[in-house]
Amino acid sequence: ERDRRGRLANEELATARAEHRLLREASVEWQTRRPQLVDLIEELRHGNREGTASHSELLDRLATVRSAVDHLSAASGGARVGTRRRRAGADDDYDDDEADDD
Repeated sequence: ERDRRGRLANEELATARAEHRLLREASVEWQTRRPQLVDLIEELRHGNREGTASHSELLDRLATVRSAVDHLSAASGGARVGTRRRRAGADDDYDDDEADDD
């Protein structure tokens, strides 16, 4: 009985030491990777801010273009400015009459 308990204690000790070694290795890896992850997060945040600013800028430019098109359309009596209409049965020919009415 005493030998069996001794073997069981040794097995538990070996298991605890192996687990402790794995935890230390994981801790070292975490300490190595953490600064890299922090840098990556900051880079992503910065990129997201730039993306948001670009999106906002593009929306402003789109609104300006739409406003200009609406203004030109109203000035030309409601005709669609600069549009081309496909002729029935034509593959690549366009009717430019509407765009030339300026």
